[in-house]
Amino acid sequence: MRFPDPVKVFDFLPAAALGTIMLLTVAAVFQRYVMSTPIAWLEEVNGLLFLWAIMLGSAAAKGAGSHLSIDILTSLLPPRGQWIMSIVVEVLTLFVAGLMSWYGYLLASQVQFKITNVLGIPYSYIDYAVPAGGIGIALFSIRNIVVLCKGHDPSVAKEMN
Repeated sequence: MRFPDPVKVFDFLPAAALGTIMLLTVAAVFQRYVMSTPIAWLEEVNGLLFLWAIMLGSAAAKGAGSHLSIDILTSLLPPRGQWIMSIVVEVLTLFVAGLMSWYGYLLASQVQFKITNVLGIPYSYIDYAVPAGGIGIALFSIRNIVVLCKGHDPSVAKEMN
């Protein structure tokens, strides 16, 4: 049994959220300017979808190796030094993603009883996007560390799934 590529799963969800935002915005413009009846809940839904798209999209970018990096100093190192620097960067990324996930979880837990004005849903539904994105980034960092320790280039990690 072949499992789906986790990067593709993380790619699909933000793309679906952004597509939904686009469709809802077109519908809102039509409702407001043609029908003269604005959609009251649209701003809250778009905000929720946008935050989830950003956080899951950042995890997808980590998994695909698409985050911006400046390798001017790393490229001057010998191969062993580049390998060590790659491990250090992945461990630091894992640490930051862990902090982001933990504090995002704490934030979402604190606002679980605070309700949005229009939709009437807990703010935690919005804020849980932060730990979800952090967990995704952490998982891809762990994958990259494992791939690096096996002696491979992390850019081939996608093919190894």
